[in-house]
Amino acid sequence: MKAVLWADVFQVILMYAALFAIIIKGLLLLGGFGNIFEIANEGGRLIIPRFTLDPEVHYSMFNVFAQGVIITMSLYAGSQIQVQRLMTLNSLNKSKM
Repeated sequence: MKAVLWADVFQVILMYAALFAIIIKGLLLLGGFGNIFEIANEGGRLIIPRFTLDPEVHYSMFNVFAQGVIITMSLYAGSQIQVQRLMTLNSLNKSKM
């Protein structure tokens, strides 16, 4: 059991080290946070969602909310485990056990 714990600790340390190495390398290549935000702003990536119901607008609060509902439903109502449980049993009540 101790070997599994130490393997997990080593794996977490390695993953965080790789994450920080990627962040630092990206910051060095692009010239820091200020330059990153400037590039993102020029590319139109820092758009604040507008309060409109126009479906042709890419980023509106309505679109963001609708997307959040759809993603949440897909995560909690349609996960692979729940669908398999429902499909293998012959009634909804048995699948809730």
